[in-house]
Amino acid sequence: MRPFFHSGKPCLCILWHTLVLAEYDFLHTVSIQNQLVADSLKYDLTLVELFYTPVPRPEGWMAVFFNMLTRVIWVIDPLYHNKLACPPTGQHDEIIAWKLHDALFTCLNEFYAGWPTSKDNWTLKFPSMTDCIFSCADTGGCVLLVARHFGAHKLKMPLTKTQQEHSGAAQKRTVSVWLGSRERAAARRSGATHARQAAASKAAAW
Repeated sequence: MRPFFHSGKPCLCILWHTLVLAEYDFLHTVSIQNQLVADSLKYDLTLVELFYTPVPRPEGWMAVFFNMLTRVIWVIDPLYHNKLACPPTGQHDEIIAWKLHDALFTCLNEFYAGWPTSKDNWTLKFPSMTDCIFSCADTGGCVLLVARHFGAHKLKMPLTKTQQEHSGAAQKRTVSVWLGSRERAAARRSGATHARQAAASKAAAW
């Protein structure tokens, strides 16, 4: 599994943070190694400024960004709007963010000798990015938009209901295409199996 890009930011796949938070052996998982090892990439990972990963929670999706230049972890929860005094699940999200931070540097220091950024002396920030009040169901589209438009420290496009709806629709189309491709592949495999069985039965009859 390769990292995919939004404005030049490599995304750590959902499998990665799932393994990390479940405390499985993420370091020796082949798909994780393929995502981060330089031989499989077409760019120099040591020059990347911003990593991110989407994180699902019971309360909804959030995005976690790791800025390698400023050593800041940005935790963006779409449910945290400007009318709230603090993030609604900030304490729990902070634990998740630091756990992902430790895991990321475990991978980078394992796969790269002399990774240029230190694991130490990072800070954590919980910015509020919107005036809108979103529901749990809205957060997937919000995180997709945030992933595309978050710069080093702010959004390049406002997080509004309209933008979220467009982003959510794009997310649904992507999932629909993915599920459709899976169904077509399954149908092809099923058809090939039936063809082999028919050929085998015909040969046996002869």
